Amino acid sequence: MVLKIQWKVLLVSLLISMGIGGISALVSKDSMPVYEGLVKPPLSPPGWLFGVVWGILFFLMGISAYIVYTSDSPEKALH
Repeated sequence: MVLKIQWKVLLVSLLISMGIGGISALVSKDSMPVYEGLVKPPLSPPGWLFGVVWGILFFLMGISAYIVYTSDSPEKALH
């Protein structure tokens, strides 16, 4: 069985997910000085790492949305 990628659907899924991530980054862009000023435990991540991790997470959410949308599971037909 060969799975064909629906490129337009994948692109739309990624654009929606990454777009929401971009909007949330714009809304919270002034929060990094607040984070840097907090008293943190020794193993807390550096501030720059949050952008990298959230970017990866929003990308993976877009791929997950594509997989769910293109699935042909019987449960999908019930809704």
